[in-house]
Amino acid sequence: MPVKERRGFALIAAIWLMVALSALGLEVATLAHARRLSAANAIESERARGAADAGIEHARARLTRLLGGSPSFDSSTSRDPWQRFDLALRDTIPLGDARYHVELADANARVNVNLAGENQLRRLFTGLRIDAAVGDRLAQVIADWRDADDLPHLWGAERSAYLAAGLRTTPRNAPLVRVEELRDLYGMTPALYSSIAPYVTVQGSGQINLNRADRAVLLSLPGVNEATVAVILKLRANGVAITNFEQVAAALPSAARTAFIDAAAELLPLVTFETREVEVRSDGWVNGSPVRVRSSGLFVRGGGAVFVLGRRTE
Repeated sequence: MPVKERRGFALIAAIWLMVALSALGLEVATLAHARRLSAANAIESERARGAADAGIEHARARLTRLLGGSPSFDSSTSRDPWQRFDLALRDTIPLGDARYHVELADANARVNVNLAGENQLRRLFTGLRIDAAVGDRLAQVIADWRDADDLPHLWGAERSAYLAAGLRTTPRNAPLVRVEELRDLYGMTPALYSSIAPYVTVQGSGQINLNRADRAVLLSLPGVNEATVAVILKLRANGVAITNFEQVAAALPSAARTAFIDAAAELLPLVTFETREVEVRSDGWVNGSPVRVRSSGLFVRGGGAVFVLGRRTE
């Protein structure tokens, strides 16, 4: 091979070697960058998780303080120390360069869709002014979602109906884990979900606090009609704390009183007159990071202590 050709071949080989080394260097740099990002995200995720957990413990401490009759709150809370639990923790709290924000909600002011029977669900939907046929179907769809079998109710839906409709989820055949699962129900629409979600929970005993529940939730109770709700809301508006079943019955007009008393056996296990279960959601993050971690659970009071049940992090 002539010298000139050998030089040309060497030059081409050198260029290809440089290209290969550059590509290798770029791949190594990209991989290193990805690993650095992954490590940074992992660190930020753990710090966000720590902030979210700190929010849970902060809220627990505040609610425990309320049980002790803190002088920061007026004497009207002596009967129900969690009557004003919503004042316990409302701001975003700094934790170094991390932050957490806690939201509390009264589980006893909502209907537990995992425990409510179909009739209670129908009454709730009627109270929310959802069409009766739609409400009946939704009640049966919820029942099918949470029961263990694949046999649909008359107007319900099991796996085959979801697949036929091309839906991305199928019934859990177990209790709902979060309220947001309602979005996946067969026949659920965004408008229906927006109407229902504020009034339901997936946690707690299923008891309804007559001193805090809204109109629609009160109407979900057996033996409670619009007249009964009007009396309950009037008592509350006048600053009267409802402490027992007889107090409501005595204030009712005759027809409403009869229905209320007749339903007592079914009604009494479903009502409470105090807030004893508070849902908590604590969001944690690091300033400037897109990573968000949520820790949630249910605060339950017993004696002078506060316990967290069903705690999960996501």
